[in-house]
Amino acid sequence: MTNIITISRQFGSGGREIGKKLAEKLGYDYYDKQIITDIVSKTELASSFVEGVLEGKIKDSLVYASENSFDMALSYQSMEIADIHKAQTQTIEEMAAKGNCVIVGRCADYILKDKPDINLTRLYIYAPMDVRVERCIKREKENENYTPKQMAKEIKKIDKDREHYYSIYTGNDWGDIENFDFCVNTASMDMDAIVDGLAKIAE
Repeated sequence: MTNIITISRQFGSGGREIGKKLAEKLGYDYYDKQIITDIVSKTELASSFVEGVLEGKIKDSLVYASENSFDMALSYQSMEIADIHKAQTQTIEEMAAKGNCVIVGRCADYILKDKPDINLTRLYIYAPMDVRVERCIKREKENENYTPKQMAKEIKKIDKDREHYYSIYTGNDWGDIENFDFCVNTASMDMDAIVDGLAKIAE
């Protein structure tokens, strides 16, 4: 039986860091940005467009296209988004079939939840807003210079976009604790301690 750990996370909660460290500690494969690369290769769409859809920044325009049958551009974009959804499912399933791994985001918790040959552990990583703001400001790119208020606003927007995409793709509420096996508040202890605890659970 293959062991798969999926990580869903609030922006700035440290979910990506936990995922990478956990994979290293367990000797599992780690999948994150590679998912986008694989979807691009399957769909031959621009990586910026694929990432925009997966992050919820580009909304599915099918509902708008149905209101105006002459708007072929919107209709075509909706077909492209449907192709991305299909490729996302295929990519996640292919990665899971390769062996033990940690998969960050991309609705993997939903895609793999009913697979009989997988021992699935679904993690949800979160943290209070002030902790996420501080963490994001520390890792700002050069010349960004967000104020804490501006950063909090940006975090809320990113979370809202992810929530929209997750709900459209899965039909479930993003962050609903009933969809996860463990929910971890990264403000409760340092990252290495969290990873150690999760590794023991996984083993």
